[in-house]
Amino acid sequence: MVEKLYSFVAGECNADNLDAPSNQEVLLGGHLYAQLLAEKLYDLLLGSRAKLVKDLKNPKFDLTAIRNPNYLKKLIDS
Repeated sequence: MVEKLYSFVAGECNADNLDAPSNQEVLLGGHLYAQLLAEKLYDLLLGSRAKLVKDLKNPKFDLTAIRNPNYLKKLIDS
């Protein structure tokens, strides 16, 4: 596939027909959207987890704040 990309950039071959049956699997928008959404959700959860761990290591942090919806909203939004 990389060789085809290089040859396309060099002008040695033509672009593929997007309507060809071999490209139909590549063009399913729902799969692409689901992958993007899963990646963004994963990044959001990793960031939220890092902030929560940082807060839990702080000795002045009030543990009852974890149950507060405003704290959780702030944790996810920032």
